[in-house]
Amino acid sequence: MQKKVVSSREGVIATNWDAIESKWCAIRKGYYSDAALEAFLDSYSKLIHSNSYLNSIRAPFINRGTYTRIHSIERIVFAFLTQSLKANPHATR
Repeated sequence: MQKKVVSSREGVIATNWDAIESKWCAIRKGYYSDAALEAFLDSYSKLIHSNSYLNSIRAPFINRGTYTRIHSIERIVFAFLTQSLKANPHATR
């Protein structure tokens, strides 16, 4: 059997869609919400006339990993911004 060669561009695109499908699955299962992703997917599905991603299913550990990653990044960014504002209270908001 011959192995299919995938260009680096195709690989990046495939990885991107895999991540989006994982996020969408976690959102559908109630792990978190993301209005921006929902709007993007709604626009995209109209553009390509398909919503095959809506039926993607991920194992619970993938959903939990997606939630953990999203939640951790949000906490780190929030902590950074809070510390930055404490250090410079006159900064423009």
